[in-house]
Amino acid sequence: MKLSKTLLCGLVAVGSTLLTYGEDVTGTVAVGYNSIYEFRGVDLGSNMVEASASIATTYNGFGFSATAWYATVNDNANNPTPNELDLTLGITKSLGPVNLSGGYIYYNFFGANSANTQELYLGASMEIIAGISASATAYRDVDLFDGTYVDFNLSKTFKPCSAVDIVTVVGMGLADDSGWQLKANGRTLDGYQQFYAMVTVPWTIRKGVTLAPYLRYVNADGALMSEVPGAATGGDHIIGGIKLTCTF
Repeated sequence: MKLSKTLLCGLVAVGSTLLTYGEDVTGTVAVGYNSIYEFRGVDLGSNMVEASASIATTYNGFGFSATAWYATVNDNANNPTPNELDLTLGITKSLGPVNLSGGYIYYNFFGANSANTQELYLGASMEIIAGISASATAYRDVDLFDGTYVDFNLSKTFKPCSAVDIVTVVGMGLADDSGWQLKANGRTLDGYQQFYAMVTVPWTIRKGVTLAPYLRYVNADGALMSEVPGAATGGDHIIGGIKLTCTF
């Protein structure tokens, strides 16, 4: 499946609409480095570099966003998908204490077009007690990999000083007939996929500019098998990285 002109035109049209009708339109660009490209518990290669750009706005109480995210991993000569472009359209709405989100993601792998696919997602989050927020998001593949992945997590942010936050997250991922990562015996994955814990320390260098190093621990189902030949399977991963984000 190729990235069609229709999809590109649609994304351009959405972006133009956000800029024309949106209230308080903001733009964000970011670049980052990650020691491992970890996707839902699977190691897809080392030394991943990423870059992204997005626009967001609000209209009649709804939030709208469009994002393009690019990543490259070049440490494995056998990797059929070293370059990836994800295009996301999102919508958010707050209903009292509950924050709802939903959207569409297109995964494009350039030279490995047979791996391209699409997902829809729906999520909800809310503060439950003492600044601790609970979140659940379900992703449903509607194209190549027919299955569902659900992420549950708890998060809390500490603020030691005005320019620095400490964001802590623990979570778990579950799969239902997911073909994104197969079990080693060739069956699609059902049930537990991964547990993770993460600490991010965003530092506001100046207004609109944030530098955020992070450390992430992942314990994934040991029977997970990577889509990338030669890459590590599921198991324990310790991942570090840093991201520079500019908002305007």
